[in-house]
Amino acid sequence: MEIRAGTPSSVAVGTTAVLVVGRNPTRVMLALVNTGAVNLTIGLGSAPVDGAGIVLSASGGSFLIDGNNPFFDGVYAISSGAGTTLAYQETGRG
Repeated sequence: MEIRAGTPSSVAVGTTAVLVVGRNPTRVMLALVNTGAVNLTIGLGSAPVDGAGIVLSASGGSFLIDGNNPFFDGVYAISSGAGTTLAYQETGRG
């Protein structure tokens, strides 16, 4: 089955948790990069509390979901301040 790359995208993350990407049973890879000036926290499968999850440092903190670290459920994010941006790209089978 062919692997298809999704379009690179980004989401504004503030002090209320947001769903970044939903469940995807065909996910092969998901790259997440904090391009904002404030740390943010991601939660796998549920909304995180700021600072109590996987913290991505400001200006380049990243997390990779792939074949060595698979996860197919939704990914959420929250920030300790307004105006943080989380860039991401997902690939999947299909």
